[in-house]
Amino acid sequence: KLVDGTKEEAKETDKLKLLIQEQNKERKKQVKESLGLVDAYSKESAKLRELKKDYKNLVLAGKGASAQAKNLKASITALDKKLVKLDASVNDNFRSIGKYTNAFNGLKSKVLSLAGAMGITTGAFALFNGLGKQITLIKDFEKANATLAGVLGQTKEKTKELTDSAIELGSVLPVSASAITELQTAYARLGFSQEEILKLQEGTIKGSIALNASLEDTATLVGAVVNSYDSLSASDTEHIMEVLASSTTKTALSFEKLNTALPIVSSAANSLNIPLEEVTATLGNLVDAGVDASTAATSLRKVLLTSAKLGRPYQDILADIQAIEDPTERAAKATEVFGLTAAGTALILAQNAEEVANLTTELETSLTVQQLLDKQMDTLDGSLKALDSAWEAYILRAGESIGVSTILKESVGFLAKNLT
Repeated sequence: KLVDGTKEEAKETDKLKLLIQEQNKERKKQVKESLGLVDAYSKESAKLRELKKDYKNLVLAGKGASAQAKNLKASITALDKKLVKLDASVNDNFRSIGKYTNAFNGLKSKVLSLAGAMGITTGAFALFNGLGKQITLIKDFEKANATLAGVLGQTKEKTKELTDSAIELGSVLPVSASAITELQTAYARLGFSQEEILKLQEGTIKGSIALNASLEDTATLVGAVVNSYDSLSASDTEHIMEVLASSTTKTALSFEKLNTALPIVSSAANSLNIPLEEVTATLGNLVDAGVDASTAATSLRKVLLTSAKLGRPYQDILADIQAIEDPTERAAKATEVFGLTAAGTALILAQNAEEVANLTTELETSLTVQQLLDKQMDTLDGSLKALDSAWEAYILRAGESIGVSTILKESVGFLAKNLT
């Protein structure tokens, strides 16, 4: 009994302490108000709390439908709107903290879904490190496609076929989708349409790998050839690459030499209906003879244009020169017809006419790109590039399927709007 009595006294003492604390709190509040130490905002906030407290008491007492309760509710609503508007005017977002919490939870859920789709499932550091890289990849790819659409003068929606083809080719070839989009953009800058680019890209990619050349440089060369020849179009890309690739295996030509020489002589050759295969074979023969690519192209162009001016096929003129038995007289004739700068080239071609003709025939039917491509792929570097491009394609497809771009734009927009 003594123990029970002591417990009861302790309970009563605690109640008394609480009552005293409440009374002291109320006195301090009254003193502050009387001395003008409570600002207007605090008063209004306190008033709102008191109104809410009174309303709840009425509801608990079963008077929620009474006129008094309705008046209290109206007062609460009006005062709350007033304070919310004030908070917004000074950019105070705390009153909406519940909404922000829900939004952040939604953002967290979306980020975790995105990470899961990309195979990132363990550890906060791994999550944000790995996810950050993938988000950057998606962001850069989207930006590159926006640039492509701008160059083509189209919306991104209308260039989606190019976007999809970049991802598809990136999944099966050792070239990233982003690099393919840059290739597409390079062709767009050269004036090719979306339909033409779709025909140009795969052959260009395979050819660039076979020739160990950059996509941009390959696109520039192929574009120059297609634009120079009336008989060639985007549909002939694979054959063009076969001719170029084969010439590098049968002569001393390289991609760099072709890239230097062909743009110099192609327009002249086209005007005289001399096909790409013959021009390439001729350049290869000259380079084999020790003539540098630029000189070979410039002097060949002069041979072609001079022959046209004389109204005769250049092969006939070269045959006439080669028929001269005396070497000195032969050289003099070549100089007389083509001038000092092109005489040496004319003499080489006159002597090697049969070789050029045979090589031309070989280039017309040669299939070399796939062989060179297979050799490039049969290396550690080729395998790693194939893995990288396949992984990128997977990430871009996963991102597209769950709407990563939209999620990120909405999330960033939310943060920019509310964390200021």
